[in-house]
Amino acid sequence: MKALWSFVDELELSYIMKNKLFLLFSTLISLFLGAALWCFLGRFILPEIEWLFCFALFAATFPGFFGGILYLYDNEFA
Repeated sequence: MKALWSFVDELELSYIMKNKLFLLFSTLISLFLGAALWCFLGRFILPEIEWLFCFALFAATFPGFFGGILYLYDNEFA
């Protein structure tokens, strides 16, 4: 998350827009990682397409969105 925040922090945007962009990127990256995990493992164990949505949306919601919010609350930014 620190690398993602340093990337977003270098952009010439307001502080509020940086926070929103960080949460968007964090959520999207986690979404794609969850989908990739299902593509590598779940296709053989849980082959139904519904499981793709479960893997992707769980990863996007908890580690991506809520993890990003906790990261923003926990750190002080200059």
